[in-house]
Amino acid sequence: MLPWLGLVLGLSALLYPLWWGIHPTMRVDTPSYQEVARAFGHGWGSSLHERTPGYPLILWLTGSTRSLTVALTVVQFICHGAAVWMTLALLQRFNPPRWVSVTVAVALMSPPLTEKAFTGLTEAVTEVLRVAAVVGFVRWREADHRGWAVASGLALGAAAMVRPTYQVFAVLVAAVLVW
Repeated sequence: MLPWLGLVLGLSALLYPLWWGIHPTMRVDTPSYQEVARAFGHGWGSSLHERTPGYPLILWLTGSTRSLTVALTVVQFICHGAAVWMTLALLQRFNPPRWVSVTVAVALMSPPLTEKAFTGLTEAVTEVLRVAAVVGFVRWREADHRGWAVASGLALGAAAMVRPTYQVFAVLVAAVLVW
């Protein structure tokens, strides 16, 4: 569909690790997510935690419970790349000139928007889930197939489990659906 997008993503995957390094950067909130991730190893549900389990689960699965790993960078970069790909797939529905699509792709893969994939925070994972929810919603409206509505809802629910500020977003979507 977008053969040149592979080139943009590939160049980004080669250049950004040279710029930022391959290991994600710790941020102020990262240790609190890691604390919850370590709890997965010995009974996560045995105590209350400040963080929802979505992002700590990603940390746990990538081995980033004590220090952030290359695997976390790879997963988050793939999440960002998938969000860019889905966004451009939606853009193609408007049949834009090629230069518009390329410009949007380059803008979405620019350093300020890609940097989140190289930090120990929820942004990259949440981004792909939000875009997937929008894609599911659009496909549901186009195809009138409930499976897409379910996929959209699951993506929204997962986004709320990764970053709880998106819990209210599901209420907004429900209101739109009722309307």
